[in-house]
This record gives sequence, structure tokens and C-alpha cells, in this order.
Amino acid sequence: MAPLSKAFFVGGFASLLASGILRSQEPLATLQSIVRFQGPVSFHAQNGAARQVSVTIRNWSIASGPPIERFQEPGLVMVQVLAGQVTTVIDGKSEDRKTGDIWAVPMGSVMALSVKRETAVLQTVAVQ
Repeated sequence: MAPLSKAFFVGGFASLLASGILRSQEPLATLQSIVRFQGPVSFHAQNGAARQVSVTIRNWSIASGPPIERFQEPGLVMVQVLAGQVTTVIDGKSEDRKTGDIWAVPMGSVMALSVKRETAVLQTVAVQ
């Protein structure tokens, strides 16, 4: 079987664009999320007392664009970069974050966020 030429791929891609198959019908959202878990979590504190908290685990897909001035979840929030690079500002302190980084946003604090490249994927765990 003969290998396909670059012209075949370029021409095929161009025809898909022209037909509208690859054309977006709606602008892509800058910020999308999906809830992975939401509900009560029970545990025993160090003193043995039973406690219950509300936990929400959410994955976020964030496209580059204008900074998000108030990326806020209620309660104490743990954040992990699953993919990409972002810059955060929490309580006036700016920090660059990359894939694998984990940090906390204290209860009552507001985090501003900007994506450094095309897209970033974050996971948040909010505890109330």
C-alpha cells in the first residue's frame, strides 16, 4: 500500500473545514467544570468525636484568555494542576504553577487565575 501524501491530508483537512465538520458552531467556553463527587463525608476527629463535612471534588478545564479575577469555591480548597501552567494570585501573592503542583486556598480567600498557554486542567477539593 502506497503512503499517503501530505497534499492528501492538507486537502482533506481543508475540505472538512469548508464543510463545517471541524468548524465550531459555538464559541468555546473559557471555563468548564464537571463535578466528580459532591456530598457529606464523615470522619472521627483526633478526640474521637464524629464529624461530618460537605466535600465537592470538581475538575476544571480553563482556556487561555482574560484572567479569572475570582476563582472561588466555598470553604477550604485544595487545588492541583492536572495539566498545563497557570499563574495564581492569592491574598496578593502571585505564584506560577505547573502540572503536579498542589496548594491550598484558605477559607475566605479569593484566588485570581490566568492560564499561561492554551488550556489548563485543575482539580479542586472544597471542604465546608
